[in-house]
Amino acid sequence: MICIISSNELDEETNSLCEELLVRDNNFLRVNLDDFQNEPFYLCDDYFKIDSKVYYFKNFTVVYARRVLLEAINSIDLKGYSNESILHIHDYLNSEWKSLLFSFLDSFPKSAMINSTKSLNISKISQLGLARKCGLSVPNYIFTNNKNDLNLFNQFDCIVKPSENLGYLIKDGNVIAAYTGQLNEMFIPDYFQNSFIQQKIESVIEIRLITVGDDFYACGIFAQANELEIDIKIKSKLRYNEVKLPQELKDSIILFNKSMNIGINVIDIIRSPNDEYYFLEMNPFGKFLFYSNKCLFDLEIKICDYLITLYEKNKI
Repeated sequence: MICIISSNELDEETNSLCEELLVRDNNFLRVNLDDFQNEPFYLCDDYFKIDSKVYYFKNFTVVYARRVLLEAINSIDLKGYSNESILHIHDYLNSEWKSLLFSFLDSFPKSAMINSTKSLNISKISQLGLARKCGLSVPNYIFTNNKNDLNLFNQFDCIVKPSENLGYLIKDGNVIAAYTGQLNEMFIPDYFQNSFIQQKIESVIEIRLITVGDDFYACGIFAQANELEIDIKIKSKLRYNEVKLPQELKDSIILFNKSMNIGINVIDIIRSPNDEYYFLEMNPFGKFLFYSNKCLFDLEIKICDYLITLYEKNKI
């Protein structure tokens, strides 16, 4: 059986895959992780149970963790606790949730996992090191908390960016997000919170690459020449077109994916004015449907073809 794991019932990519599998009348199970906390749930070595339905791990030959929850849904009344205690409780709940999540994922046969559990929780910094070992170019970077060391590194134009996903915050009724931005020396104090600083690479084009097995689907994202924003997420008037990648780059990405046992991946790349390609980060949970629609990739069909081919090859 095929198992597709999603964070909840609202994930568009998961919905599109399940609709395609239903059309093909294929044998699959969708697991929404928020049901682990919203429905009666049970997990042991051999099987799991959601809302009284029992599923044996050994019966799944293809498992695609399309999107997972890495933070717990809090169901505890925290009224009366100090702010410091609430932070500790949230940290504890998240660690308990991760323990449950990865115990669940590790219980499936390793041969069934489209993406290894290791690849689902690797830091952006570790990604850069691994990408470099696989022959990919990556921007130079440092972590630092002081202006003196920053100036030693600042032979390049620099940007500051989150090293992990912060998500969105709300302050005084306003939504705040952490985006990539260019450093301005005038506003940097002598000491600051440890920060991830990276060499700024001038880009001709930014690329959202989706890999399905050894097949590549690359969507080029073109911004206006006078665009001032650094982060692609807040640039305006973007154009999207399919782009072709050099074989040497594709070979290095295949090596990168295989080094972590990744079958389906979403990778961000930029191409510099001198035609060098730089790996920025990968996210096996990354969104692909928007880019698929822009470039007519039909990725929900291509991914289902991939899952079904593996299922037919490995089915019990």
